[in-house]
This record gives sequence, C-alpha cells and structure tokens, in this order.
Amino acid sequence: MDLDLSVNSIISGLIFSAIGIYFLKYGKRESEPKLLVIGLVLMGYSLFVPNHALNWAIGIALTGWGWWEVKGKYT
Repeated sequence: MDLDLSVNSIISGLIFSAIGIYFLKYGKRESEPKLLVIGLVLMGYSLFVPNHALNWAIGIALTGWGWWEVKGKYT
C-alpha cells in the first residue's frame, strides 16, 4: 500500500488531524472511548486513502460522527 502524499492529501490531513486532536483530548478528558478512536482515526486515515473525494467524504463523516457524540452528551 502506497502512502498518498499529494497536496490535497496533505491539506485534508492537516485539517482533519487538527479536528482529531480536539476529539482525542475531549475523549480523554471525558473518558469517552468512541471519541478517542474517532480522534485517532482522523489523525491518520488521510495518508492511506488515495481518492480525494473519498478522503474528504470520510473526514467529513468522521467529524460529523464525533460532533454528534459530543453534542449528544449535552442533550
């Protein structure tokens, strides 16, 4: 498996890694294992997905799922 190091992959990796760090810290602070896993996946998945549209779709879906988990805690 080749690592995808295109500009699009690097930009999406930076964006979704920053969001992943937030979910990782929040999951650790609140003892939420789902958010820990979402954060870890967001920080590393973009290097292994060669399709740019799929890369962004996975990142947006994982971010939405993490946001849903965070907001669900307060409703």
